Amino acid sequence: LDDYIKTFRKDKEGLKGIFKVIGQVGLGIIVGATIYFHPGITINENPQLPGNTQTIELISSAANPVTTSAEEKSTKTTIPFVKNNEFDYASLITWISPEYAKYAWLIFIPIVIFIVTAVSNGANLTDGIDGLAAGTSTIIVLTLGIFAWVS
Repeated sequence: LDDYIKTFRKDKEGLKGIFKVIGQVGLGIIVGATIYFHPGITINENPQLPGNTQTIELISSAANPVTTSAEEKSTKTTIPFVKNNEFDYASLITWISPEYAKYAWLIFIPIVIFIVTAVSNGANLTDGIDGLAAGTSTIIVLTLGIFAWVS
């Protein structure tokens, strides 16, 4: 919308900053709520390796058997480049009482809003400084593609 206003309406100011932030927060709420509440977004704690049944049999016959579990809804996320990289958002609130795990969305959605806003503004600042956001975006897309392929 900002680029549309700058290009087609010939307004060099573009979209006002407050409206950009409102849009980013709105998008963050939509993305965060969808990720948290949608029943189709699940995790599998101990997935089987496809096509590697011999490895699984060898591992499961050792002292630590491999058990597979069905996909389940969870508040866990992965933090890259950190050992034991699973972080559970519910742990930020369940230290008060385990009953509060159902309110983990109160922590999860604001964190998603922060991430969406930070990434969007980071791209806008990079593009505003030198106009070369396409180059940095390419590096980011390639890195995320590699992460997705590896995981």
